[in-house]
Amino acid sequence: MITVGKIKRFVGKSMQGEELDRAEIVKTGIRYDRMVALVSVDGANNRKLISQRTPGCQMLALVKARVDETSRLIHFAFPGGAAASVPMDMGANLPAEKLESFDLHGDPVLGIDCGDEVAYAFQNYLNAGRQLSSISCRLMLLPPQAPRLISKAHADFPRWPVSYADKVHILAIGKMDEFNNIAAGKLDPKAVPLKEDSLRANLKLKGLRPYGEDFIGRVRIGRDVVLDFRRSAERCSIITVDQDTGEIYNPLAVKLLAQVRSERTGEQVPLLGALAVVETPGWIQTGDKVEILSWRSLPEVVAGMDDGQRDAFYARHGIWPASRPDLP
Repeated sequence: MITVGKIKRFVGKSMQGEELDRAEIVKTGIRYDRMVALVSVDGANNRKLISQRTPGCQMLALVKARVDETSRLIHFAFPGGAAASVPMDMGANLPAEKLESFDLHGDPVLGIDCGDEVAYAFQNYLNAGRQLSSISCRLMLLPPQAPRLISKAHADFPRWPVSYADKVHILAIGKMDEFNNIAAGKLDPKAVPLKEDSLRANLKLKGLRPYGEDFIGRVRIGRDVVLDFRRSAERCSIITVDQDTGEIYNPLAVKLLAQVRSERTGEQVPLLGALAVVETPGWIQTGDKVEILSWRSLPEVVAGMDDGQRDAFYARHGIWPASRPDLP
């Protein structure tokens, strides 16, 4: 049986996540997930997203961003004791033409500038001890009056509202053993195991075998929530960053992942995890059953297998066709 093993929310894009026992799933994903983002306001990267990919900004992983629904504030806590807060509802009545525009990985998006105090707090943190040129930035809040839509570049996804997440609503992963085992055994005996937290997934699906998320399509979680998984997730350099220290711990992670995946797909693409859109909102909690409603297309190689080979393939990847409910 597949169940929800872990739920994580990342209020700040590229900032520290928080583990939840229970979460509300809305049309944009987990409520309050990636609702604020940091943006550069000078130099060649003017009006571009600042993330853990930005040189010298891996330490964003250590900034805590938490929502307080009672006070309607977003609180930020920095290593060393500094703190700042911004109202969750600030700028909600601004007309769309007063919103700020910035570049999120090539996708033009809008935001509400959260003001000088929190911007200076981030600048002081990111520039402390910095040897390179200093960073000037602003914090942007996702505007309710001008929802961001999934980019037209992702033709396999509907044009639904989305937060400042990359591409879509929910990122889920299953077990990671196979990647680490292959990397250490076949590719590089000195390979550093990939840390689960570095994938920054919203959901960990317990009971799903390694890469099983490649094949799931529509799923029901608990009583109400329905997610539609559309594609595997291509990983970036953030998977090289230790989310507990804010330092690069595994510089070869992207390359090794691409090599491992090439054995399965024939392409050197670093895929791990799956991306989903929210079809039916509701509440989920850890331990909820995940019911598979449909599967995505399986690799063409399956078509050439006999029944025994196909069953072994299904078992290896955690796929349980209705005709074989006895598979573990």
